Amino acid sequence: MGVTHSTSRNTARLALVTSPPPATPGAPTGVPAGLRLLRLLDRSVLEIARVVDLRPMELYALMILSEAPPGDMITTRVLSERLAASASQTKQIALRLAARGFVERGGARGSTRLTSEGWTLAERAGSLLEDEMRDRLEHEDSAVVARGAAALTALAAS
Repeated sequence: MGVTHSTSRNTARLALVTSPPPATPGAPTGVPAGLRLLRLLDRSVLEIARVVDLRPMELYALMILSEAPPGDMITTRVLSERLAASASQTKQIALRLAARGFVERGGARGSTRLTSEGWTLAERAGSLLEDEMRDRLEHEDSAVVARGAAALTALAAS
């Protein structure tokens, strides 16, 4: 179902978006609180990326790579899926981290793994990130945090 939209430059097929079904009784209505919570946590990532002298997406990549067992390589495809970035963007992020000695790249599929320096930085950044998030959460209204956490948990479970 859709509508064809033409301009002098190109033709595009636009999908019609219907209204979502009504919420079930008792469904959490804390979406604004969930968004606020996500934004608060994202601000923590931005701050810690600045502290450890990385770009935010480099910090995300470092944290994702630190979830792999030591020595295991993660392909660019898998890393790009976890980062929600294109393979090209992910490769550039990995190359920047490699240039700084935090990761090693190799293999036919551009696999990446942390170096010992990368592990050290990931541990430090992870600890700083937890402290920063905890500090920011302590300054928020506990009811907003609870509603946001409930909304995010409900979304993740569905």
